Formats: sequence, C-alpha cells, structure tokens
Amino acid sequence: MEIIELNSARAFVSRISLDRKSRHSRYHNPIFRGQADHTWKILPSAFRNNANIFCDSRSLLPLGERTNREQIEAEFYSIFALCQELNKSGLHAPSRSLLNFFGQSDWVTFHNGITRGEKIWPPQDYHPIIALAQHSGLSTRFVDFTYDPLVAAYFAASSALSHPDSEFMAIYEIDLFGDCNLTKYDFSEVDPEQHYKSNDDDKIYQLVKTPAQYNSNLTAQKGLFLTYIEKTFRANDTFKPLSFESAVSRGANIARQYKCILSTKHVPSLLNLLHQRFYSRSSLFPGPIGCVASILESAALKRSQFRI
Repeated sequence: MEIIELNSARAFVSRISLDRKSRHSRYHNPIFRGQADHTWKILPSAFRNNANIFCDSRSLLPLGERTNREQIEAEFYSIFALCQELNKSGLHAPSRSLLNFFGQSDWVTFHNGITRGEKIWPPQDYHPIIALAQHSGLSTRFVDFTYDPLVAAYFAASSALSHPDSEFMAIYEIDLFGDCNLTKYDFSEVDPEQHYKSNDDDKIYQLVKTPAQYNSNLTAQKGLFLTYIEKTFRANDTFKPLSFESAVSRGANIARQYKCILSTKHVPSLLNLLHQRFYSRSSLFPGPIGCVASILESAALKRSQFRI
C-alpha cells in the first residue's frame, strides 16, 4: 500500500478529492475509509476487547480467549435482540428470518449449520440488519467504507480530536476496478468436507452493499462495507481474526491502494474546510442529535486558535 503524506488541510482535500484530474478515467472505482490514527489496523469493531455485543447468558471474553463459536453467538444474539426491539417499537426490522427465530432449537439448528460448514456467517439475509446495527451503536464484523472521500476525511478528523496521542490521521483508498477479489465471493454455502481444514487463506474480506431505504445514516454517508469471512474454522478453537491489511498481504488482488496521511495538528483546519462544504454531524447523522453535535463542534472550532 502506497503511503502519501500531505502537509496541509487544503493539500489533503485536493489529493483525496473525486474531481482530481488523475481520476478522470472509467478505469477507477475507489472506496474510502478514514481513521484517526494511521498506525491502527483495519479490524471490525466486534473483534475488539471492548466490543459492544453480548451473549444471551454470559459476558463476552476478551479477544484471544473467546472461541469461534462464542464470537458468532455474541454477534447473532446482538442483532437478534436489535431486530426484535425494532419490531416491538414499530420500526423497520430488516430480517424476516430473525424475527421468526423461536427458542433454543432454532438457534441450535442454525448455529450447527454454520459450524458444520453448511452455511456461511454472516448470511446475506442478515446483511441489512447488521448494517443498521453498525450505524446504531452495536459492534459488528462490518467495516465502514464510503464512496465519498470527504465523508472519510470527516470521520478521521473528528475522531482524531478525541485521540490526542495520534500523530497522523489517515484516509484509505481502495480501487475495486478490474479483478479485485474483494468483490468475488458470492456468500454461497461452503464445502462441509473442507470446513474443518482451518486455513488462514480462507480468512477474507468482502464487499457488502445493503439497501439504504431504511438507514438514513447509510444514505447520508454514501456508505458500504467490507465484512470479514472465515470460510473454514473449528468452532471451539480460539477466535483469531486477521486485520484487513493481513488478509490483503496473503493474496487479495487490489490493483491500487493508497493511504493518505495528515499530521493531526492540521485537524482543526481540515474540519473547518469540511464544515464549509457541509460535511458535519448534521449532514452525516440526519436528525436533531446530529444537529446538536454539529453546532457544538462548530463552536469548538471557532474557539480554536487554528485557521485555514
């Protein structure tokens, strides 16, 4: 992955912009992700020690102690609970099969299908509810990306404000054009005979797009996701996920990858630029909560000594 360091907020915005001259080609299909610290690996939030997911009957063990079975169980119970709560509240619950899960026997049958390699986790039917969970505060195995580089820049910059130890923020750019195998997996059932032959080459990241009709945040953020998949695993082995970078180094075919970094001393200037272009909490999180967050952030920027 090529690393490009920029020395000002304006230079940073110019480099990542979609209207940059070098992008004027039909042979580009980039997606973007922003992170507050350029040293962080890309890893789903559900895999962290402080993951905001839960099991039905016990606390989730720290990463490195939980099993594959426990990881999937916690992810399942969290989105199952969200689906039920949405429906009880009269809100759109985008998974009919989850709504109709009844009792332990249904869960055992479903889970056994995954652990025997007859089904893949997460199944396509669950992708919309996982996307909604991701944008509603639950931890998932989806990783947020966007078609809009300035959305990625906003999230990286705003998050960097709360991470004072970060030296550089970063924007990842990945081109999906051509033979990029982030888009090749069809989420079909795996071969049960191969399922238990655990192999790191079967730990992959794949592109996921879900309907945005009932997810206003996804619409506003022009979002899509990468999700982590293990095509082979043993249910009771310790869960050992790969970061996106590690998976790529094992053979993901991506023709163009860039990481643009910017010193965090330029973050206030960058946020001012983005606010002027209407990239803020109010535009990316439509509703009163986003508006309040936006005016508070604007007030903080006005008090700052930094200027563009």
